[in-house]
Amino acid sequence: MNNPEATVVRKPLKRRKKRLRKILIALSFLLLGAVCIGLIYFKVQGFKKTLIDLVDKQSNGTYALTIGNTKIDYLELDFALSGVDIAKVDKSDSTGLLGIRIPEIEVNLGSFFDLLGSGQLRIELFRIIEPLARVSAQQPDEPTDKKEPVNIAHEIVSFYPGIRAILDNFDIEDFRIDRADLQLNKSDLIIEVQLLDLLIANWNMRDLSDDAQFKIMLGKQGIDFETSSFSFDAITWSYDDHKLEIDNYSFTQKDSLDRTVLILDGASVVIQDMDYEKLLDEEYIFDLLQINQPVVTANIFPHEADPSKIKSRQPVSDLLKKNLRELLIRNGEINKAEVHLNIMRPNDTVRLLLPEMTLKTSNFVVTEDSSTLMIEKLRLSLSATELDMGNGLAVKFSEMVYDKTYNVDIKDIVLTDTDINAELLRSESLALYNFNIFNFIYTNDLSADSVLMKGGNLTLFEATGDIVHTSGSRPPKPARERSTVHLGKVVLDSINIIYDYLETNAQIQNLNAVTENLVIEDGTTYDLRYFKSPSVTFTSGKNDIRASLTGVFFEPKRFEISSVQGSFKDINLTLKGFTATPENFNPNKPFYHVWNTLHISEIDISGSLPQPDTTQKNTADKPVQEFFFESIMLDRITANLELSQNSQLSFISDNLKVKEVLVAGKASTFGEIQAQMHQLKHSSDKINISVDDVNIATKEQSEISGVSLSLASGDNLQLQKISLNEIIKSDSVWHIEMASVNQVSFIQSENTLNSTLDSISLENITWSPSALPHVGEIGVYKPFMQIKKKPVDSTSVKKSDASQTKQTKKAIAPLSLFDVLKISPGTVAINDQLIAFGDISIRTADNKVAIDMGDLRFDTPSSTFNIGEIKNTGEQLHIYDVRIDAKPEFVEKMEIENDVISGNFDHLVFNGVVWDSLLRKNQFISEQLQIEGFNVRLRRDKTLPDPEAVNKPYLLRELLPLSEKFQLLGIKATDGVLTYREVGEKTGQEGYIVLNDIDFKMNLRKPKTESENVLTGTAKLYDSGLMAFNYSRIDSNHFDLEVRLTDMVLDSLNHMIDPLEAVRLKSGYLKEYDLSVTANDSIATGQALMTYEDLHIEIFKKHSPDVKNFGSSLLTALADGIILKHSKTDAIGTFEQERITFKGPINYWVKCAIHGAMAAVRKGKSASNVSD
Repeated sequence: MNNPEATVVRKPLKRRKKRLRKILIALSFLLLGAVCIGLIYFKVQGFKKTLIDLVDKQSNGTYALTIGNTKIDYLELDFALSGVDIAKVDKSDSTGLLGIRIPEIEVNLGSFFDLLGSGQLRIELFRIIEPLARVSAQQPDEPTDKKEPVNIAHEIVSFYPGIRAILDNFDIEDFRIDRADLQLNKSDLIIEVQLLDLLIANWNMRDLSDDAQFKIMLGKQGIDFETSSFSFDAITWSYDDHKLEIDNYSFTQKDSLDRTVLILDGASVVIQDMDYEKLLDEEYIFDLLQINQPVVTANIFPHEADPSKIKSRQPVSDLLKKNLRELLIRNGEINKAEVHLNIMRPNDTVRLLLPEMTLKTSNFVVTEDSSTLMIEKLRLSLSATELDMGNGLAVKFSEMVYDKTYNVDIKDIVLTDTDINAELLRSESLALYNFNIFNFIYTNDLSADSVLMKGGNLTLFEATGDIVHTSGSRPPKPARERSTVHLGKVVLDSINIIYDYLETNAQIQNLNAVTENLVIEDGTTYDLRYFKSPSVTFTSGKNDIRASLTGVFFEPKRFEISSVQGSFKDINLTLKGFTATPENFNPNKPFYHVWNTLHISEIDISGSLPQPDTTQKNTADKPVQEFFFESIMLDRITANLELSQNSQLSFISDNLKVKEVLVAGKASTFGEIQAQMHQLKHSSDKINISVDDVNIATKEQSEISGVSLSLASGDNLQLQKISLNEIIKSDSVWHIEMASVNQVSFIQSENTLNSTLDSISLENITWSPSALPHVGEIGVYKPFMQIKKKPVDSTSVKKSDASQTKQTKKAIAPLSLFDVLKISPGTVAINDQLIAFGDISIRTADNKVAIDMGDLRFDTPSSTFNIGEIKNTGEQLHIYDVRIDAKPEFVEKMEIENDVISGNFDHLVFNGVVWDSLLRKNQFISEQLQIEGFNVRLRRDKTLPDPEAVNKPYLLRELLPLSEKFQLLGIKATDGVLTYREVGEKTGQEGYIVLNDIDFKMNLRKPKTESENVLTGTAKLYDSGLMAFNYSRIDSNHFDLEVRLTDMVLDSLNHMIDPLEAVRLKSGYLKEYDLSVTANDSIATGQALMTYEDLHIEIFKKHSPDVKNFGSSLLTALADGIILKHSKTDAIGTFEQERITFKGPINYWVKCAIHGAMAAVRKGKSASNVSD
């Protein structure tokens, strides 16, 4: 039976035990919790200390980590750190990473048992929430011109050591960074990268499993730098796939220094097997870089001509280094790219559009210490896409391969003129070796070791080497910026070259050529090593040139052309067998070429020669081309040419050989010429020339035989033989030492002039195209000339004179063509008149002429002329012993009244002779004729019938035979005698009057004023009275005549009046007679003043006023002497005298003198009465 009380006692005890058990259990749990809490707490503190130590260790004390608050969830085994800040210890350092501020870090420790382990702390989740990293790229006081470029990639990667250290020190299953924020401070520029998510799963750096994952997921961003901007939708980096992928990206790079702009948009970028640790050293190493569907726009501004202004010589590598420092891409791909490349130059912009480009490259390298890119191989496929290069040019090709040795091989390249849709270049293959393609794209300067172009057509502009347009109808395009070309070697293999511009076309078929050292800068230099083409054609519509060449071959030592068929304007040329061997043909020295031989088998030239260009061209600064040939050989030349309208030349030449030929511009020299010419003919509307044979041997003797010249007028010249000794040519001047011409015969039309010469010798002959020939000495032997003059009417004479005057303005007298002319004694027959001359010597020097003629004799119908000697000294021409004798037979046969002239002149001197005018214009000009001693005798028979009445001049100037051809400006005569004899009609007796000691001066210059003295002089009348006279011009129609006669015994006049008038002056003395006359062409008025004494006359028979003789007027005045006073003093009388128009001015003067004396004697009053 149970005890109730005991039962009651046992129940509380059980309860107490149970409670105690619960308490113990609770205490155990509490203790365990405390232990766990303590363990968790210590683990958290250890974790925090480890983080602080990691930051200090990894940054080498540069940064310090501080943690604000710690919140631990012991039940969930996680904790949170807030107010976490990583900052630089040195606050004065304000560059680079300034610090990281983390609002919260969440850590999930996983299971409790993981806390008991002694190894790495196992963490299920390590989550950094919204960290903000602050980066400064520049110190505040740093000068702006020393800014370093911002490298955002390196700044992001610089966080990797911290993440790596965390992963190394803890066993973290899941590591995340949520909504990270990178802030970059650059001057006043702040750049933020937000929403960066980092996921690391199953990651144990000490024992990575296959499930380990490392992924960076960056949401849509927009990053704007000072010179760059970068945006994308997402970035994912997977460690297990070793792949980084950027989706829908956009990158822009702008460089303010060289103005380069790069814009890159695309669907995705995939980077495979990136060496992540190398990123810390700013080295980017990828096994594969794949860019899909990018759209690339690049605006590049090449450097200017001034080297000091060049910002970048390697813009592409500089751009990559600026953003990436160093880069290695083992394999690169750009798939379906659209590329817009614009190269902006001052004068021209090149625009390239690649709508669908595929590019593959291997081992693409950029190094910081190198100035260029290194590419093992780059292959670009365009699927024949046409690229617009700007300025109306486009290029397309199927494939381009570019390797690390800078070799480029382009397949199926076509260059097109888009304006006219015409191909300028097409080639199966174009290869360039050691060619920096990026430098070419940027600078437009072409430089390569060698170029090989194979199979295709090339259209180019020969003058500059630039591709040109084939249409001349459209307006010209702006000039492209001048580029330079440096090519070590250029090889053309089976290329057709076509030049087609405006009216000019040239084609070179199937050309194989090699040239070296091609340089195009200010000019073009090159070494042509090989040239071969079966056919070359050239046409120029503008210059009317057509040429077709076959078999053209050139090497430095040989040049050949099989045949040439061409035409220039109206000239046709056929050439066969051209061979030349150049010795020194150097295009780099294009103005001097040396050739060993030049040989042409046959030349046939015909047609009309073009007229020379007479326009003046400035060639002062143009270098002169020089060619030297050791020998030139032309086997046969056949020429049939029209030199000008109605002028033809034809000849045949055989075996022409010329040695040592130097051609410099228009000048040339040679050593020796040998040739034979036959059937030489030249005809024109003015002259016909024919030569039977010409044998030329310049070092020996050349002969020309059977020369005939005939003029259109009918004149004919025959030369039997011409011999030439030693012909020499220096520059453009020809020289012949000696020449002789035998048996010269000249016959003028209608036999008006016939001339024969036994021979002509010429010494030291020189001539050039720019000057007339010149001969040192000419010898003419046994000359004879017969001239038959025909009477011509005055009209034809005037016309002929005018024509001759016009022609002589351009003519040059033959005197200027020689130094010495010697003529042996000869004869000239003019109709029936003979002119005989002795030895003649004419010397010319410095436009001065020295003439020495021994004697000259010739007859006129009325007189005989003898000249003792003619010579000149300086500007004077001397003529000695001139004698004129009237022929007795002429005097005896005179049928009408006329003057018979005879006399002699001791010495005639022409002063101030202008020899240059005589030499060049056939015009004689002399300042003055000086006559020293003369005696002129005139005789007239009044018993003969009067000549036909002809109106004669009345002015003194009109008496002299001056003309344009003979200009004499003055005459001075001294010591002269003039005797006039007359047979009176009344008595049949001869009377005479004599003037002695005649001295006078005559001015023949054109008058400078209306009134000017023309003739002044003195003389003695019958060696008794002293006479002074002055003739002056008033105007073109009036003159004044003043005569003064003094101290004359009047009975000396009986020599004239006694035989003629039957009146004798028995006595009388003339003290003074002054005559003053003013006259025109019809009447003279005057005044005479006379003083005489003891005048007495004796009249033999009654005065008859109708008798015609010299003294009739004087007889009339004296007839009334009985009623006149025998003496008068200063008797003055006035008078008028009509001019007899068929009498000359001397008769006019004599009439005035006689009537003046009559007025003074018969009607004159004394001067005192007149004044009263």
